Amino acid sequence: TTSHKAVKVSCMADTLDSSLSWSLRAADPIGVGDWFRVTVTLTGRHHLVSDFTNVGVEVSADDWWLPTRVAPNAQGIARIRPWWHPNATLSNMPLTCDVKVTTKQKKVILHKRTTLRANDFLKFLYPPKEDNVLINVLLFGLAGSGKSSFINSCATAISDVVCQGFAKAGGTQGNVTTEFKGYRLAPFTTTGKLYATLKTCVCFWDTWGLDQVNYTGDEFVQAVRGELANDTNMVTLRSKKPLRNAPMHCIFFFLPLAELQSESSKITKRLVEFVELATQLEVPAFVILSLADRVLPDFAQTGVISPELSKHVKVAAQLFQLPEAQIVPVVSYVNTPTKDHAIDRIVLRALERGVTLAQGFFVRQQQNDDDLYTV
Repeated sequence: TTSHKAVKVSCMADTLDSSLSWSLRAADPIGVGDWFRVTVTLTGRHHLVSDFTNVGVEVSADDWWLPTRVAPNAQGIARIRPWWHPNATLSNMPLTCDVKVTTKQKKVILHKRTTLRANDFLKFLYPPKEDNVLINVLLFGLAGSGKSSFINSCATAISDVVCQGFAKAGGTQGNVTTEFKGYRLAPFTTTGKLYATLKTCVCFWDTWGLDQVNYTGDEFVQAVRGELANDTNMVTLRSKKPLRNAPMHCIFFFLPLAELQSESSKITKRLVEFVELATQLEVPAFVILSLADRVLPDFAQTGVISPELSKHVKVAAQLFQLPEAQIVPVVSYVNTPTKDHAIDRIVLRALERGVTLAQGFFVRQQQNDDDLYTV
């Protein structure tokens, strides 16, 4: 946002299927006899829509303003759909937006260039700091279902490098994670260091993988209610760190897509029971059909949900008694050494949908707390 005398221009990008909106407002008349026109030009590294590069957006002739009007204003939206481009990744997303205001005599009274950073396209991860939003997301599911890999993949999707070591991962049959551990999601630099100043509003809580013999006590309920300390050993339920009350705003349940095909298996039935328990605890449930590429390899290459994959989503929705919008197939960065735009899009779409669900729960909680204080 910038200002020049009485004129103010602002630009803002939306989220993944993104729109760039611009607005201009004049708080006072520009001057006697002044008329002016706004031209907006967008530039980027890819043709994200067919007419994206050097698009000129002009206010129509009817929107020339007389100075006698109070606070004249104009606004518009340029559709850019950044994730539709086959080579789009977060690292090549930044754009510039040139806004030029000229009088009828073609005198330039304002020329402002705004650069949009990569994280400007991920507003759902970066709410205003003054809102003090921290979303706690519990990751729960079968042992070896890719919970830790999903954390690494989310970090990779918002970074310029592949992040394989953010969360300890790599299990297939056994448990790699035996501790209840929190990971505040943030991008990494090309040298592998965390961007501490770009931490998102999301904290993932990784858990012990579900099998036939564990979770026989109250461990799950304690985790959901924020009654387990960070680094708690989930075998002994002991931790050297003090308890910090961090109740969950959403639970991501992980089920490998291949396991869905054997939906009558005992371990799948156990997971269904925990989804039902989450409903009883009134915490949103979000199901991730992980390792989807092992059943449908094309999904990892295109990121497109095929009719066959849609059938799996419907089956899962019926199994877990959840809306289809809360069932998402996912492919993670496993044995993928370089950035992959298709995996980025798959992961970010799942992340956006799940975090949006969690944020809705967070807002309702805040409103309920406010209502208690006002009674």
